[in-house]
Amino acid sequence: MFGALVTVWYTWRIQATLGRLIDRNFAALEIARGLELALVNQKGFVSYYFMDGDERWLKKLGKHRRVFEQKIEAARSLEKNTALARLVDEIEAQYASYVHLKDRIIRLYRAGEKTEGRRLHEQVRPYFFKILLLCRAYT
Repeated sequence: MFGALVTVWYTWRIQATLGRLIDRNFAALEIARGLELALVNQKGFVSYYFMDGDERWLKKLGKHRRVFEQKIEAARSLEKNTALARLVDEIEAQYASYVHLKDRIIRLYRAGEKTEGRRLHEQVRPYFFKILLLCRAYT
């Protein structure tokens, strides 16, 4: 009788542990997909602004930036003291540099310094692809 109770208890514990692992891995996958999508959705808005000067493009960019930042926070809350937490830190640091450069480009375009803005715009592309690779590594 005692052996049967131990077996039932042990089975229940294994199921609970596996359930938590699956839930956590599924959540991490959803966050990773959301990070990647939020980053990709930012692409093009500064170029569109360069072409027609319509500030609505920058508002849309801001919306997608906020989504990316929310996904970073979700990843940070999920990953604690792991190699993935360090990866989230790296994504966040690279993204901060990327946003800083993009904001500088926007300021140049607003000031009418389109040649300098376009030059810097070409230099920021590798940041985007590096962040994209980091987001894919998070999966």
